[in-house]
Amino acid sequence: MIALILLGCGEPDPVDALLACTDAACHARTIEAAYAADAAQVTEWMSALPDPVVQAALLDQLTHAAPAAAKALCQTVPRDDETRARCSRRNVRPHLYTNPGGQKTVPKRNPNAAPGPRSSNLPVPPSAASMWADTTLTPLECDARPAHLCAVDAAISAAASDEGAAVIGARCREGYPEDERGYGECLFKSAEVVAQRGAVGVPDALSLCSDSVFGPMCVAHMLTFASPPVPTADAFTDDDIAAAQRVAEALSAAPDGALYVDCFWAIWVHSSFAGATTVHGSLLEHLPPEALHHVPIAAALRLMTQDAPRSFSAALDQLTAALADRPAPHRQRTRPAATWLKAQHWERDWSGEERFPTTWMLGPARRVRAEAPELDRQISVLEAAGQLVRPPPADFFLSVLDDPTADRRVRWTAARIGASLDAEAAAEREDADALVQARLSGRRTKGKKARQ
Repeated sequence: MIALILLGCGEPDPVDALLACTDAACHARTIEAAYAADAAQVTEWMSALPDPVVQAALLDQLTHAAPAAAKALCQTVPRDDETRARCSRRNVRPHLYTNPGGQKTVPKRNPNAAPGPRSSNLPVPPSAASMWADTTLTPLECDARPAHLCAVDAAISAAASDEGAAVIGARCREGYPEDERGYGECLFKSAEVVAQRGAVGVPDALSLCSDSVFGPMCVAHMLTFASPPVPTADAFTDDDIAAAQRVAEALSAAPDGALYVDCFWAIWVHSSFAGATTVHGSLLEHLPPEALHHVPIAAALRLMTQDAPRSFSAALDQLTAALADRPAPHRQRTRPAATWLKAQHWERDWSGEERFPTTWMLGPARRVRAEAPELDRQISVLEAAGQLVRPPPADFFLSVLDDPTADRRVRWTAARIGASLDAEAAAEREDADALVQARLSGRRTKGKKARQ
């Protein structure tokens, strides 16, 4: 639809690139790449688009890809007040629009599964609603404000003033006695505020997330908000890492604490490398053991963001050389923790894949984990390339299958991401391994073959 409308506009680039697209995924990648190359030019061009339908569609794609710029884009690009207000609403709390029914349910874990996350949703602690069910609250003075908004404001104020989860949760329920989405959003917003207390706020923040219909996303946000300022990977001190370890220790005490700690370090390490000017392996000498396996993928993504990869082998050589370098950190810089996931290439296990050990990747997404450093670097290069705004061609990934001696986990990762980018090219390939072949063909393996 976008391409057909733009065909009559006669606009210069990036229209030419958009016209070459035949699907929404291509439109998204193209506008994201253009914005990354010249944000001011793309903003000006989008602001001048004559058709509000095209403008709104591209704006939705771009704000999803660049959430940090969403507020400015929503205020600058739309031609009319209605589109501007809609854009702002969606990007202040996007889960209210993309998850209208909530997302409280997380698949049950297969007891025979290998260690690590088994879906892209973080687990949610058992509900702590009993903590505030009988809490006595002081009457609110709402004046002319609606009662539910008055209660939400009181909950947020309680969160900001170091009150416990019992009072905050009771205020949220007071505001929404029957509306689970409104109640869940109140808990979500309050948990974000409580998490900013750092390690001491972790238990209360998790308690609030536990009864929200947006539980997995609430936990993911809590992990980010609980992080102290993150130093860049080329400019850190041991005190920075000690501050992060205190949060990790608080998370480890929770049910499913090991998964929370793993995701926390995924976010922290990714944030650290995302702001680095130079990429090297100095962090490997200072991080705790449970955080080390997050370094290769964060470093690989930063390297490939700075310099587009030519091939899998070239990207792997570049990463290996960078991580072997150990210069002394220079002047310290910090930034807030954040995630910049572009794609979820593995949200659920297909049959047989539950036997792969996994870890969180760059935040609340998954990848296979290999204990051997060389294999883990290979997997990291593939996964990082799949997260680029403009991923390399599918052959970057599928060429890995040319080596019959390549590790099964590496071949499977290459097949999974390659197929998600170009299903036709993947379908032309064959592999003797049933799980790899299933990803190439797009057909799930069942029965005995899946278990081999």
